Amino acid sequence: MKNRKLHSFATYACSVLLALVMTSTFVSCSDDDGDDDGGGATLTITSLTPATARAGESVTIAGTGFNATPSQNTVTFKGAGASGVPAMVQEASATALKVAVPANAATGAITVTVAGKSVTSSQTFTIDESLGAPVLTSLNPTSGFINAEITITGSSFGTNKNVIDVLFGDVEATEIVSVTATTVIVKVPTSLAPGAVAVKVVRDGITSATSLQFTVNATPTSVKTVYWSDSFGIFRGVIDDGGVTIEELYNDSGRTPVQGVAIDEERGYIYWGHTGGVSRALLDGTGTIEDVYSDDVKLTSVYDVAIDHAGGNIYFTSYDANFEHSYIHKGNLDGSVDYTTLVEQGLFLLGDNLKLTVANNMLYWSSRESKHVARASLTGTFTAEIIYDAADGLKGPAGVAVHPESGRVFITDNAGGAAGESKIWQGSLDGKTELSTFVPVGNNVLTPYDAEIDFENGYFFWLNNMTDAAATSDLMRVKLDGTNVEKLFSGIENGNSFDISVR
Repeated sequence: MKNRKLHSFATYACSVLLALVMTSTFVSCSDDDGDDDGGGATLTITSLTPATARAGESVTIAGTGFNATPSQNTVTFKGAGASGVPAMVQEASATALKVAVPANAATGAITVTVAGKSVTSSQTFTIDESLGAPVLTSLNPTSGFINAEITITGSSFGTNKNVIDVLFGDVEATEIVSVTATTVIVKVPTSLAPGAVAVKVVRDGITSATSLQFTVNATPTSVKTVYWSDSFGIFRGVIDDGGVTIEELYNDSGRTPVQGVAIDEERGYIYWGHTGGVSRALLDGTGTIEDVYSDDVKLTSVYDVAIDHAGGNIYFTSYDANFEHSYIHKGNLDGSVDYTTLVEQGLFLLGDNLKLTVANNMLYWSSRESKHVARASLTGTFTAEIIYDAADGLKGPAGVAVHPESGRVFITDNAGGAAGESKIWQGSLDGKTELSTFVPVGNNVLTPYDAEIDFENGYFFWLNNMTDAAATSDLMRVKLDGTNVEKLFSGIENGNSFDISVR
């Protein structure tokens, strides 16, 4: 009896011990569920699908012993050198890994590493060096007129312009300007109607899988010829029934920056400032560049130019070689008479960012550094009179234009680093009325600079110096009653000065 009880107890104890062991084993397996390494299976690679692919395409690696968490698997492709090229694991399970072929991968085996253990495929993976379908990433600009140039950015374009087609909806572009592996520059077809259209690129019969949207703007009416400077030269822009046409008239890249533009239609010349002086050339772009005034001391950098058509004089601003003084000068149109200095002050008293406009026998200028707009009579003694300044709300007046008929002065106020504060003001010619907002703060006014008035058609023009945080400029206009803001020209490189053909 006693032995039977001992035997029963021993049996019971063994049963309890066995249950504890099984429970412990079950709990240990459960702990591994969140870090599945294939259930303890041997790490193997059985196949690569596809075995040939391009960089950026996906490959599935089949095998065993993989981790179901993508980041716990390291996949390495053969590289050009001794070291491999890591690949991004897109999807993972215990028996399959989906990876993206890295950009610098080379033909060779693929290695998978999990929990410190590695295996290399016996199958060779081959890089397909042929181009895939064109890939589109962006358009610049995203809107514009017919015949405007736009840049399509992406990949797999190749470099042969002759095998590239660009579709705007169902309309094929007739002028491809240039092609690189990552960009296509094309002109918007002139047959397109205003509105949104899908843009696709076709390379040698292979069409991009996706499209980008471009908006064709209605062509503005009564836009006269516009001339502007960028850092290196002088350009002319025309908008007519055929859309927009932009051409470089003169390259003056040896004396950068090129700044300030004024045209003299009566005599057929265009004037501009640059490092060391003022130059001119024929307005139609067929002439050679003539130096009107040169001076390495006072004219180290000429910032703006204005023409007094009635008086036959030219006015221009500059600062000196030591960046100590800024000036306003007067000369004649062919440089046959020495220029005279009308105003000389400390660099930041007068300001190096001067913009001039001649109207009603008065010379008006704005100074962004000094935060004021001033004027002086062109007859008699040249005496500067400040008409508006920071006390009137100006933060960085960069451009000024005058409309004597309505008695108004317009000011482009470039707030610079004060985000969202740039605007366009209007006031009176003598500064005796308060400034009022003409074009409010917003996307239409972005770091504005030069300003002009189309007297014939009743428009105010201005140049947004930088747009979308890029060093490109847009030329804008608005009716003199403050309505109908329009963008005329886009993508001007580092624009700061312009002039229009209407006087």
